[in-house]
Amino acid sequence: LSALTTADSTTAIGSLAGGNLTTGGNNTYLGANAGLYNQTGTNNTYIGKASGAGASGNSNSNNTALGGASLNAITTGGSNVCLGVNTGLSATTSSNLTIVGTFAGDAINDTGADGAVAVGYQALTALTSGSENTAVGFETLKTTGTGSNGTAVGYQALTAAPDGADHNTAI
Repeated sequence: LSALTTADSTTAIGSLAGGNLTTGGNNTYLGANAGLYNQTGTNNTYIGKASGAGASGNSNSNNTALGGASLNAITTGGSNVCLGVNTGLSATTSSNLTIVGTFAGDAINDTGADGAVAVGYQALTALTSGSENTAVGFETLKTTGTGSNGTAVGYQALTAAPDGADHNTAI
């Protein structure tokens, strides 16, 4: 919290945790580089090495990320929940993501994927910008990068769906 000027109710534990926070408040950073570049964001909880680290000069709010490198690239995206190592790893401006499971949603990097739900190991792991996708289960919708309106529930459901395929449902 070396840059802190007026923020209230912020807790930072770990080398460089919250290191660039200036005026944002109500944040909790636990782990080396957790929330490192978040300057004015509020109401974030980042737990794990480089969780919510972001990029220099950016601010984000209302995010919860638990796990090493979860929401690691976040810049201005908000209201995301990511639980597990590398969840939401590449998300920068995306919002309203719900991602649970190691490597789930780790390629999302576009607001087109806002609102994606990925629960399970590598669920939606290739998704970059496809909209309105819900994947629940081990490796569900694993290869979908730009496909939209997919719903997959169960072990490896729609794992082999071609990239860009839209409006598919598998249970």
